[in-house]
Amino acid sequence: MSRLVVDASVVVKWFTQEDQRGEALILRRSHMDGGLTLTAPTLLAYEVANALRCNPSLTVEDQERAAAALFLMGIVLEPPTQGGMVKAVELADRYDTTMYDAAYLSLAVQRDITLVTADVRLAEKAAETGRITGLASFADG
Repeated sequence: MSRLVVDASVVVKWFTQEDQRGEALILRRSHMDGGLTLTAPTLLAYEVANALRCNPSLTVEDQERAAAALFLMGIVLEPPTQGGMVKAVELADRYDTTMYDAAYLSLAVQRDITLVTADVRLAEKAAETGRITGLASFADG
């Protein structure tokens, strides 16, 4: 079975009406159907909840339902490790990005799998790793 790292920029689209929502839902559907396994650092849960909290179109009840649903989807959430943190520091420095973004990239690099992100700037900056792709690559057609 195929594995991918997914970041908050993708998962938030599962619960909101944003550009590239269709592509994000393709990933979710494939994961839920067992065609692939999505994984992420535990940071994902907090980042998604925070993004939803800051979305003025969502009620507190919407946010609570989304937070609960996130855990029912079976995303493999991986805790931080010493090696992963060291790698994230290196990647954040190399690609001039946040530690949050570097945590996802570090997991992908360490597991030798691909990170899917809707963050076009991050995908461009870290393209040379060969471990990152933009969400647009999951468009229908």
